[in-house]
Amino acid sequence: MKKFDLKTSILAAGFGCLAPAQGDPLQIDFSTGGGTQAGWEAINGTGSPSGTFSGYTDLATGDITVSLSNIEFNRLYRNGFTGATEDFPETDLDAMYSDLLFRNDDAETVDVTIAGLQAGTYQITSYHLNAPNTPSVFDYKVQDADSPSFGQFVGNFPMGLGNATSFDPTVVNFEVESNGSDDIILQLDATFIGTGGNTGGWFGFNGLVIAVPDIPSTPLQLAITPNSDNPGNYDFSWNSQSGKVYDLVSSIDLNSAPATWEVWNGNADIEAALDTNTLTNVAVNGDSKRFFSIVEKDAAPAS
Repeated sequence: MKKFDLKTSILAAGFGCLAPAQGDPLQIDFSTGGGTQAGWEAINGTGSPSGTFSGYTDLATGDITVSLSNIEFNRLYRNGFTGATEDFPETDLDAMYSDLLFRNDDAETVDVTIAGLQAGTYQITSYHLNAPNTPSVFDYKVQDADSPSFGQFVGNFPMGLGNATSFDPTVVNFEVESNGSDDIILQLDATFIGTGGNTGGWFGFNGLVIAVPDIPSTPLQLAITPNSDNPGNYDFSWNSQSGKVYDLVSSIDLNSAPATWEVWNGNADIEAALDTNTLTNVAVNGDSKRFFSIVEKDAAPAS
């Protein structure tokens, strides 16, 4: 499998599933309508096929619509090339790779328009696998909040090739930026690079996934400094994040985990401030040795 990871701006998708849970990516299977990939939505048909998807609350406050242009036909891949009795090796993406939407015209691009995303950054994963007799390469461009007028060139990629018994898909990963109002458009333009009768710009699109990218969490760090006005007391500061609350806890020894320590002087369920929380002039009762820690917890849901 050829996998391309790029840091730029772009989007994603799925096929026939139960209502999505919070945090689920939108996974779209561009298909003939015959796939059964669990957890994926379906878009199939020729011309300008589209789908509208609800319930993806991490991506949108309402519906998300994904539409394609210039699709000439769709193809059930697994029955097409080396015999109907043969099949792909079984993988968790088998149904998504088994069929595709297809275009064969050098003069036309395939545009994928994504509407309804709320403002934010999104991870796109794009899957491409075509017939072995149609080698081509394709340019990938993006129009999003950071790159108007298709100003973002993601790259030039080889079309994944295969048949019913072996395959080498192309998978492209990148990011797009939504401003919450304008559509995001992915534009793909293929060029045939083989010989023989199949001389169009052969381009296949098996699937697309749109997800919120993973953001590495910053380790919780507590700083303790003597108070400038009362040197026997101390100031505490720590990095915080929205949706969390904090307890200042303390112990005279390290014989137990901080999560089991007593809350110090009633400093419990402290709401997160913007980036950094502080407590100032906290008395420590004159102990010769005392340890402090911050415990982070999920905030209670708003009533």
